[in-house]
Amino acid sequence: MPLLTYTMQFIAPYQRAKVKAIAVLLAAVTATLPMSASIYLAMRNDAQAAHGRAALAADQALGRASGLLRNVALALDTVERDKHPPCSPAHIGAMRATTLVTRGVEEIGYAADTVQQCSSWGVAETGASTQTADFSLSNGMEVTRDVAPAIHADKSLTRLRYGAHYALLDPDAFTDLPVVPDVRIALAAADGHALGGASATGFPDADSQAYAIRSDGTLTAIGHATLEQGAGALLRNHLPVLLLGALGSVLVLALSARLVKKRLSPRAGMVEAIRRREFEVHYQPIVDLASGACTGAEALVRWRRADGSLIVPDRFIAFAGKTGLILPITDQVVGAVIAELGELLARRSDLHIAINVCAQDIQSGRILDVLEAARAGSGVRPHQIWLEVTESGIRDAEATRATLLEAHRLGYRSAIDDFGTGYSALSCLEGLPLDVLKIDKSFIGAEPESGCVLAHIIALGKSLGMKMVAEGIETPEQAAFLAGQGVDYGQGWYYAKAMPASGFLAWMQDA
Repeated sequence: MPLLTYTMQFIAPYQRAKVKAIAVLLAAVTATLPMSASIYLAMRNDAQAAHGRAALAADQALGRASGLLRNVALALDTVERDKHPPCSPAHIGAMRATTLVTRGVEEIGYAADTVQQCSSWGVAETGASTQTADFSLSNGMEVTRDVAPAIHADKSLTRLRYGAHYALLDPDAFTDLPVVPDVRIALAAADGHALGGASATGFPDADSQAYAIRSDGTLTAIGHATLEQGAGALLRNHLPVLLLGALGSVLVLALSARLVKKRLSPRAGMVEAIRRREFEVHYQPIVDLASGACTGAEALVRWRRADGSLIVPDRFIAFAGKTGLILPITDQVVGAVIAELGELLARRSDLHIAINVCAQDIQSGRILDVLEAARAGSGVRPHQIWLEVTESGIRDAEATRATLLEAHRLGYRSAIDDFGTGYSALSCLEGLPLDVLKIDKSFIGAEPESGCVLAHIIALGKSLGMKMVAEGIETPEQAAFLAGQGVDYGQGWYYAKAMPASGFLAWMQDA
């Protein structure tokens, strides 16, 4: 330990014994870390494997139950819309035929108010009252458990009612799945009412289980997987890992300082964040100033740390650009845009998403390959993607021009972002195939009508035939003035802040 030896030269003799004792103690504790880590990893692997089994079973259960629920809803809707005279031969025949072709359904019936009239078995003999529903699903379907059917009254079935018609199902049909080792399933409505499967009280102690919960908003499936516990199980299942942990203990003193330094470096932290896909995309709407309609959004990256904190791009984009890590971050942004909004864009060809592109991607043209690969099979059209470049990002005008020309050939649109804030505003526009000019929010101000620079930028955009987007709009007066000046689009807090995909999709529905 050369560092310790060097440091002890400056420690009084009476303190050296104490320092040595602390150093030996720390060394002993540190030496146990690899073995402790191997035990932890073995236990974590067991837990992850159990969780994986539970998740697989929960996914399968939710898929089956959701499919069964859709089939039942379709069947009941079909007989509900047939409009046959109630309990007529045609009506009973339709219920019988629908029962035969609907998986999991044992009986379809008709009830007027609370009185059963007939079913796929025929006309009811007594017109007995039906049981009151236990609860309702989010799709409006009423659920009654433990219903005794007229035929096979010894069976306990689940009744799903829609309108005047109902279907009887075996509750086990919801969780009738391929066997997943040591896993049991519980199925419930979104509000917690049980539908089928094992009761939570029927499982072993919670410490010996791994849980996985899956929900689609209507149904919730819970998988419970049993964990194998004890030292014997660890040795039996993870002996190689434990041996490696013991071997690592003899090397840890020489490597610990170096590894700690490496792990704490900013670049390593960002590499790990990229690997864990901690970067997420928020979307700020872009609005047509004339009509007020949303025409798309700008994709803005955020770093969601493992502790839940959110880091804005101003704090990491510059570092990512210097280290070259901006490229995989851009790839994750493009992938997120297609995954989160691809369905909306495929359905609405009038919408677009603007994606900020770094200097490396523009100069190399790599971004076009990334976009083409991400769009494949998504239904998203090239013109729905805007490539936003900044003045500072245009370091090689010829390479930038080549990339933008190829982007135009493929059908993408290109925009100059934060126009007017760099040192070469006019040269950026000369000779580059740009479609959109984005006016930086610094030129909007509280009273945009008093800004002479803003007037020149608008005039320049018009003379070049470019569409214009004003950033940073915060008041209706700003929006009205810019619309009157011929600016095409606007974005800013007046319309909405940047929000996750779920929030943006909800905002689109309410807009």
